[in-house]
Amino acid sequence: YQTANGASSVGACTLCSKGKYSTGSGATAKGKCHLCPAGKYQSSLGSSQCLSCTAGKFASGVGMRSCYSCKPGRYQPLPGATTCASCALGKFQTAAGSTFCTTCSAGTYKSRSGSDYKCNICLGGTYQPNVQATSCLSCEAGKYATGLASTTCTPKPAVDCFGVPNGPAVMGCDGVCGSGLVVGG
Repeated sequence: YQTANGASSVGACTLCSKGKYSTGSGATAKGKCHLCPAGKYQSSLGSSQCLSCTAGKFASGVGMRSCYSCKPGRYQPLPGATTCASCALGKFQTAAGSTFCTTCSAGTYKSRSGSDYKCNICLGGTYQPNVQATSCLSCEAGKYATGLASTTCTPKPAVDCFGVPNGPAVMGCDGVCGSGLVVGG
């Protein structure tokens, strides 16, 4: 823009600052420089347009000089965004500036969205056969899951227990006889 009338050269013009743009020639006031709208930015002086933030980035305010990358646990698939979305339950993202979230694998789960950006591993005694799970499942009676990130439960070996004295055989599944019982042979 140019505040003086009759300027004879472009050098006499003042450039719009970063985060602003001017679309027309012959502007005579600083007010002709417009703030870039949310979702767009301008990092150069004297620009005639603003640029859209690329996918994986956002500009939440007006007059932005640059865009921000989405944080881990969040993503943005579209350009020109004003916010990033949290990964859905059962999904995660560990990298900044992401355009998608990854599904938690079987044997893992994610029960919160947003800043909790990693999937949790199912611990011993629990399992998860499905992808994109929000919790682990407890093994049914008579079954167990060994190790971490189990996707199935295995039947426990049966142990014969006998009552004392001369009681009937009882099938136990935990390898330990109940009160008043002993392991039989």
